[in-house]
Amino acid sequence: MLLPIPFFFPPFSRSLASLCSLFLSNCPFLCLFLLDYPSLLSIINGFLGNPFMRSKKRFIKSCLLFLPFLCSCFRNTDQSLEDSSFFSSEEESIPQEGLYFSFASRKITLGQNFIQGVSPTIYLNGEEIPLSSLAWTSLYKGDKSFSLYDLLLEEGNYVFKARKNGLSFEKNFEVVKGSPTAAKEKNGYYKISDEERQKYALQNVINAGALGKGKMPSFGEVHLLVIPLTFSDGPSFNENELQAIEKGFFGEKSETGWESLSSYYETSSYGRLRISGVVTESYRSTYTEAGIQKAYNANPSISGKVVQEAVESVFNTHKDWDRTLYDSDKDGYLDGIEIIYKSSRNYYSGNGMGSAIWWNFTSCYTYSEEDVSKPQTRRYLWSNISQLMNGYYSTNIDTHTLVHETGHMLGLNDFYDYNRASYPMGGADMMELNIGDHSAYSKYLLGWVNPMVIDGKLNDFEITLNSFSSSGDCILLRDTAFDPWNGTPYDEYLMLSYYTPTGLNEQDSQGYPEWKLASGYGTGGTYSYRGLQITHVDERLFNKVGSTYDKLTEELTREKYNYTDDVLNTLEVDSNNKIVSDYAYQATSNTNAYSIEVKNHRLVNKSSFKETTLIPASGDGSLFQTTTRSKTCKNLGSSDVLMGLEEYGCQNNGFSMSKMEGCFPLKNTFNDGSELEYNFFVSYQSDDKITIRFVKTLN
Repeated sequence: MLLPIPFFFPPFSRSLASLCSLFLSNCPFLCLFLLDYPSLLSIINGFLGNPFMRSKKRFIKSCLLFLPFLCSCFRNTDQSLEDSSFFSSEEESIPQEGLYFSFASRKITLGQNFIQGVSPTIYLNGEEIPLSSLAWTSLYKGDKSFSLYDLLLEEGNYVFKARKNGLSFEKNFEVVKGSPTAAKEKNGYYKISDEERQKYALQNVINAGALGKGKMPSFGEVHLLVIPLTFSDGPSFNENELQAIEKGFFGEKSETGWESLSSYYETSSYGRLRISGVVTESYRSTYTEAGIQKAYNANPSISGKVVQEAVESVFNTHKDWDRTLYDSDKDGYLDGIEIIYKSSRNYYSGNGMGSAIWWNFTSCYTYSEEDVSKPQTRRYLWSNISQLMNGYYSTNIDTHTLVHETGHMLGLNDFYDYNRASYPMGGADMMELNIGDHSAYSKYLLGWVNPMVIDGKLNDFEITLNSFSSSGDCILLRDTAFDPWNGTPYDEYLMLSYYTPTGLNEQDSQGYPEWKLASGYGTGGTYSYRGLQITHVDERLFNKVGSTYDKLTEELTREKYNYTDDVLNTLEVDSNNKIVSDYAYQATSNTNAYSIEVKNHRLVNKSSFKETTLIPASGDGSLFQTTTRSKTCKNLGSSDVLMGLEEYGCQNNGFSMSKMEGCFPLKNTFNDGSELEYNFFVSYQSDDKITIRFVKTLN
């Protein structure tokens, strides 16, 4: 009878895992032996002293054949036992005196910090104590010391050292490079479908973004109504100004100093938004400059009344025009009304002549109802001709302000703090300081990009992104296990993209003229170097629940609020005037006073929660704070913002929640309390591509 091998070799019986490992690793020897069954039987009989053993030569020959297998078994058994100590501390004998550390693993992968990799448990006199209670800790590789939170430790052997109460302890561990998998779609990430991309665009979510309903459509053919406007006692437009308006809105890029409104948005949207329209004849308002200023100071909505009068005048003059051509999404409102006014006054005028009416803004005329057969006035842009013809370029046409305000027409919020306390997007964003391209987050809101969403299937993998400016490549990263992403832009997550000073960023990366002046915003432009742009987004929505609604007065009695993932909700009431469902509203803002948190079904101000924040590679959460009340931005265009390789002028210390805790209000978690299960860093970079390596830290 053939006895089982573990009976003869006790080390094999230590664990089933060891047995399986040894069997596979020694398979060639074992297979050879099993094929020579007589030899195997000779050994067994020889060991047992079988009287029927007939050939001593066969016994000796068989032992020599089996010897390599035997040696290999003992060697691998020892190695297996050694490796098992890297992954389990349960069998360790914890000393009852002194300071002691138990490691769950003594090998960590590049991209994990010491805490994440070894999962240390600390004991003092046999009792477990917190890591934070230690008086001193450090990591050493030779003479070089490292922080416990460094992610990109060099490969090799390290010593961990710690002290407490005069006691010291040290223990070895190893950092290995690991072998990341090249992620593929459906194995590492998946891409948002075109259907989902369009379904949740801002134009379809009534109360998300700026100014509620009636947003300008963000994809397809959109027709604008551009109206030059003057006041009854003010100056008139000359022919050069009217031509500048035409070129600024609908001209070729070469006809402007930078981009026309239509060329900018066709490029920024990767061809998904195509803007055309008409510049009407000049409309002269019945208001004087002083009259409109006085009326506006008393009631800012007066500008909407003036716009409404201008629109009706245009269509009364052109009775053959089909108004429905200016309502491409058929929501009953004109897609976009853009007023370019001319006045002898401006925002900074002295002697009581200055007013916000002479500023540039986007607003809504709220006294009209949607009408699909006769689209009405709602959202409009209001801008001074002096912003378009500011003298910065030889063509005397500069559309930066128009592009920014049209971002509001599309539903995007301002990303700067209205009190100028900070520039959460680093000052280098179209919706912050009117420069460069739109961010990956903005383009996702507008339905222009299909982010790669990390699916959590891989522990160690890489993804390569092309330049965001030309490709739209971007990554959406959130916890995948315990609190997964809700499948819409209206959640909390990180957005990653490869910024390059090309395309719509190229000219502004050399410095925007306005910011080179002694303005209140700072100096500089978009970044002149390449790197990974990391943005923390908190675009969660909330709705009212358990409220009563009076249909006659249209008043709500608010009782409770909840965060909601049902972002396409509309207001519904039952027969008892109880709210069944309600619109979803945006919770956060980049202006402190407007940002709220839903807590215990109540709304509370949460100034530290921002809609969108750029995470600098340095991890310095105060980087974009303003230094003085004069509103000078501290680090506009700073070179320590983007993550990347040193040869590209970047920092590449990697990202982990613990390392970047100064950039998150709740330190080691998102605003909603969820954790991030991956660290990441840049592993490769070229002029037009960047590779990011992700290493899982939570299981």
